[in-house]
Amino acid sequence: MKRLAKKALWAYKKACGLLDIRPCSEALFFTSFMDATMEAERNAEAARMGYWWDLPRSIPTQKALVVLWHFPEYPLLLRQVRRKDALVMVAKGYEWMRAVAGGGQFEHMGERSLPVNLVRALSSGRPVAVMLDYCYQGTERCAPVNFMGRKATMPDGILELARRYGYSVHLLGPVEGYCHEILRIEKLTPGEGEPAQIITSAIEGAILAAPGRWLLWPSLDRRWWAAGADWDIWGRTS
Repeated sequence: MKRLAKKALWAYKKACGLLDIRPCSEALFFTSFMDATMEAERNAEAARMGYWWDLPRSIPTQKALVVLWHFPEYPLLLRQVRRKDALVMVAKGYEWMRAVAGGGQFEHMGERSLPVNLVRALSSGRPVAVMLDYCYQGTERCAPVNFMGRKATMPDGILELARRYGYSVHLLGPVEGYCHEILRIEKLTPGEGEPAQIITSAIEGAILAAPGRWLLWPSLDRRWWAAGADWDIWGRTS
């Protein structure tokens, strides 16, 4: 875990340099990241046992696209989203996810069943939840965005489908120990404000407000590299 935390620290300092912002102390970041990683593991077990994090009351029960990123409380939030009969799109299936009960379903990205089940859910107005702080290899439709000071990509096929079916977008995240709605887009309009960048910038701002609690810092260079950043044998972008 310490090796992962060192990679996270390197990525954080790199991003701060690109964004021209002052980083927090190395000791504080390192400790915070280690604590967040262990907290995420505890929360996954808690979600498996039946605990959850309450959603904001402002989130509608119909035609809502719930956007999340990898913060330590996300397992508890995913459980609650699923209890609301949502279809939850995930990149990987973990043991705690299979144990989570509820009326909704988890769909793995890349599975053949996903397109059919996703369109079926959208057609019926069911809530849909997705993590949008990473763009996984093999994603068919992506939008170019700026993230942490470099060019990156973000999956935007789900945004196009949400627009087509009249969904609102709700970015959720932790604020002072509670789940808050950080960003709301009532209506997605093509070419107006670039929703992919608006969402990405909001996620970036929330991450930088508590940098040690983002779990995907170690993967940041791979996201940059996938969008065409320079790359050397040590895994450093120049």
